[in-house]
Amino acid sequence: APGYSKKQGISLETAARELRYDFLNRVAKGVIATAHTASDNIETILFNMTRGASLNGICGIPPKRDNIIRPLIFCDRESVEKYCEDNGLSFVTDSTNFVDDCSRNIIRHKIVPVLKKINSACIKNVTNLSSNLIEDNSYLQSIADIELQNRLNDQELSVKDFGKLPASIAKRVLIIYFRRYFGVLPDTYHIERIYDVCLGKIIKTSVIRDMFAVRNGDFIRFENAISPDRNFSVENKILSIEDYKKFKNVHELLSINAVDRDKIVDEVRQIRKNNSDLIKLANSSVTKTVKKLLTEKKIPLEYRNNLPVFADNAGIIWIYGVGVADRVKVDKTTKTVLYFDSEIL
Repeated sequence: APGYSKKQGISLETAARELRYDFLNRVAKGVIATAHTASDNIETILFNMTRGASLNGICGIPPKRDNIIRPLIFCDRESVEKYCEDNGLSFVTDSTNFVDDCSRNIIRHKIVPVLKKINSACIKNVTNLSSNLIEDNSYLQSIADIELQNRLNDQELSVKDFGKLPASIAKRVLIIYFRRYFGVLPDTYHIERIYDVCLGKIIKTSVIRDMFAVRNGDFIRFENAISPDRNFSVENKILSIEDYKKFKNVHELLSINAVDRDKIVDEVRQIRKNNSDLIKLANSSVTKTVKKLLTEKKIPLEYRNNLPVFADNAGIIWIYGVGVADRVKVDKTTKTVLYFDSEIL
């Protein structure tokens, strides 16, 4: 356990528990019955509360999970020990339980006795609370499971109208999605941050190791933090206004990739993206920075370093995925169109 604890970066108690369950699952022929009691349960609930756990953590230790059953979970420790004493049954007590060198032991020896003085039935009452919370949590979880299945698309999760979901369901969907992807439960901080990404409040957030959550359109996905920059090819094409109108009816995106050739000031050239450059988009009344527009248009982060930007001698006329400048937009007076035919490599 000490070696595993150091390697995994977890406490000795957690390491020992994981190794025990790993061993039991390897040798078990059926179910595994543990000796957890109601006393263990109240300690777990109090411990999780101090760590800032969600409802799932405050539910405590479930009577059954997969092939694990806990037949003594509704009996307090004193009742179990008295039964063993009355019936001549021997049992083993872990000597480390008596040392206040970890949070759980401090709760066991100092906090729970104070609660018993306040109300001698505190363990029974918390056990009832745990049972009720498990039922409530199970119901909410079943709704979240259905919502996840309706939104999951391969490795991406649809977050369209995500803000219309009750927050308790939406965050449960994210927890399940996170656990399926990484195999571990996320903490509350990361779920709140991922939720903000889903709602469009922030562009991305780190989640675990070198991964981050990012929203792309109506979907959210987990990506490597060192995503390679995307490259593009752009070909400038000249179209008559007749051809432009014909193609525009087929492909609506043509309008954000086309400018009036006769309104261009001198030459057209591709320039390096500068976040502080300004542009007033077609049919817009305000001038904005490139950085603000990229955020508003939700341009993926991996696109931005090599994003195609074209300008004339008067400034920017077109940005990939964003649109064209108002001063060079195609209108009723346009006779010749310059079309930026772009492709992601």
